[in-house]
Amino acid sequence: GMPVILNPGISCGRCEACLGGFDPLCRHYGILGETRDGGCADFVVVPVTNVIARPSGMSAMDAAALPIPYLTAWTMLFHKAQLKPGEVCLIQAGGSGVSVAAIQMAKMIGATVVTTVGSPDKAAKARALGADHVILYKENPFREELKTILKKIGKKGCDVVIDHVGQDTFDDSIKSLAWGGRLVTCGATSGADVRVDLKVIFFKNISILGSTMGSKADLLKIVELVSQGKLKAVVDSVYPMDQLPEAQGHLESRRAFGKVIVTR
Repeated sequence: GMPVILNPGISCGRCEACLGGFDPLCRHYGILGETRDGGCADFVVVPVTNVIARPSGMSAMDAAALPIPYLTAWTMLFHKAQLKPGEVCLIQAGGSGVSVAAIQMAKMIGATVVTTVGSPDKAAKARALGADHVILYKENPFREELKTILKKIGKKGCDVVIDHVGQDTFDDSIKSLAWGGRLVTCGATSGADVRVDLKVIFFKNISILGSTMGSKADLLKIVELVSQGKLKAVVDSVYPMDQLPEAQGHLESRRAFGKVIVTR
């Protein structure tokens, strides 16, 4: 009868990757609703190790907004990019689920956060989450705006870039990095066919890192941080199950800021 949160990452639980604490490297790893059914079901069966007790002060809506985007953002920032206090972090598509989590997490440790958004209302919401600088990419090329921001703060490039947009932004994201910078990607929503100038990569000692989800242990940390008020779930809107097409249409419209929740 307890309220719970589901870790949507399913793995074998027996291999070296699972037992070593990073189950996304399991060869049997999958995600509910993607590699197996369950993302929009009335009832779902999962391994008991994927069940996390939901803190008493956390709503079901907030809990539903956390697992995939917050766990992904945590892994990208802290395990892959190893973001440090004082570094400059560019987060593409600041209204997306991963990015609203990444903005909060980067600010939580004292990084300077620059993010891109498509509208003034999203810009205000990104600033409210803690973004130091917000670029309206539809008004001006984001890289030109970024150069102005970096000059003001005495930097020549970003230390870390979080980019899950892909084809539309990838080349300029690479060019935005400082020497020794790290780019982490977890998606390709605008397309996966990108061009990379290898001379820039090796001469500037740039790292390009892929990332999918994260460990069960880190999801427990995230739930605790949310229950402590150090991070917050960002829910854009809530739809009943019989309006699932409308919910998906809202996502596709790119108007959402944060997660779109479907309830039974």
